[in-house]
Amino acid sequence: ALHLEHEPNTMGIIESGGRETGDSLTLTCLTTFSSGSLSWLKDDIVLEANSRISYSTNTAYSTKNSVLQIDDLDETADSGTYTCRIVGETTLSIEYELALTEPVVDTGGIGIGVIIAVVVLALLIVIILVVIAVVFCCRNRGKRSEGQSECSGELRKQGLQGGQPTDGG
Repeated sequence: ALHLEHEPNTMGIIESGGRETGDSLTLTCLTTFSSGSLSWLKDDIVLEANSRISYSTNTAYSTKNSVLQIDDLDETADSGTYTCRIVGETTLSIEYELALTEPVVDTGGIGIGVIIAVVVLALLIVIILVVIAVVFCCRNRGKRSEGQSECSGELRKQGLQGGQPTDGG
């Protein structure tokens, strides 16, 4: 007696496209079923076609295949569980979890840490230049008008006059 073994029907989903907000995503549901009705669900609700979502069943091959196309992905509207389901002599389904990410903003390779470091460094340079300018100005004023400069008065209090030690008086 001739005994033929029948392979069980299987399904798979192939993803192509992006997974960031604004991208387009294509999910292809491949099956080994030769008959039956294919449908797409999102979060257990039958998916309706609209201006961004389309799907079609490929009938050119001996097995059932369906392509789901989602354009201009939206994190809120499109994230979730997509199911490709075939109903025929048996019912079988496969799920695909879509979690979208926000597009990465290209800052030209400069991270926020680098930007903060550059700003802090610039402020330190400005502070150092101000201190140097005040000291330089103070010393020059002290040399020009010894008795009237606040700087020279400070220098006398410290026992220095024009950068030289005084005799104490």
